[in-house]
Amino acid sequence: RMEGGEYFDEDYFAFNEDLDLGWRARLKGWNALYDPFAIAYHHRGGTNDKTGRFQISGRPKDIQARIVLNRHFTIIKNISMIHYLMYFPFFVVMTIIDILFVIFFITDFHVISYEMRLYKLAWKKRAVIQAGRSAPDKSIRKYIKNI
Repeated sequence: RMEGGEYFDEDYFAFNEDLDLGWRARLKGWNALYDPFAIAYHHRGGTNDKTGRFQISGRPKDIQARIVLNRHFTIIKNISMIHYLMYFPFFVVMTIIDILFVIFFITDFHVISYEMRLYKLAWKKRAVIQAGRSAPDKSIRKYIKNI
């Protein structure tokens, strides 16, 4: 649980909240079960019917900004310093691409400045998450490729 007893981080209204929850659970040493016959339906967007891929374009600017920022918040909160250093080149490239995306496609810097307040909260939550983790980095490494 996060501070205040929440499972899903309430600072995510959408996008990457499931990744964040799963990552935190894994850091606590929890395991998940897989049911290959389970079917889930997403009724509000999610994937493109034609390609099956997640689509960011065509969404409102505040949603586009949230998609980009939530990925960063999830990484800040959950990644160990060792993994951050191991994957540093990837994070640099990802951040440059995200900055260019914001500059050229979102262009609404008011939206970005509003959402940036969450960076401070992400670092605060990171301290709590990392202090309470029990899983070693080795057990987390195989999941990082899916960020």
